Amino acid sequence: MFKSAVILRNIALFASLALAFTSAGKAMELSIAGAISSGVALLVIQYIVSGIGAKMMNNKKNQNASPLKKALVASGFSVAGSITEKVIKDKYHGAASKVFLFAPVAALALCATQFALGTESYWLLGLLISASFFLAMQPIYIALQKEESIA
Repeated sequence: MFKSAVILRNIALFASLALAFTSAGKAMELSIAGAISSGVALLVIQYIVSGIGAKMMNNKKNQNASPLKKALVASGFSVAGSITEKVIKDKYHGAASKVFLFAPVAALALCATQFALGTESYWLLGLLISASFFLAMQPIYIALQKEESIA
């Protein structure tokens, strides 16, 4: 069920980004209803992935896993691929861990330029995509901060 939710989240993310970039190229017009529905769908699916992942990592089998591994799995990342605990610790330790908080803010700032240009639908979609990124990255940031304070 968790893998299905992650796959569904990835499809929703791809659809939201494809919708935004296709309509940014003016191949089609993005309505406010379309932006809200695709963005909310992505945000809800990310919330479901986070909830299922957190529940899955809090059982007895995963009791001894590190907080970072629990956060990675709960966020929906595959720890068997190129994103491993060791890679995250090596690249994003210390002050570099703030990228997990500022990446969604940077995406939001980029979308705010669309609001200034008068295209509210892009801004709304960007806001919801940024919120889902924040929802996925926040547990990783918190786990890195916990491990840094312990060390």
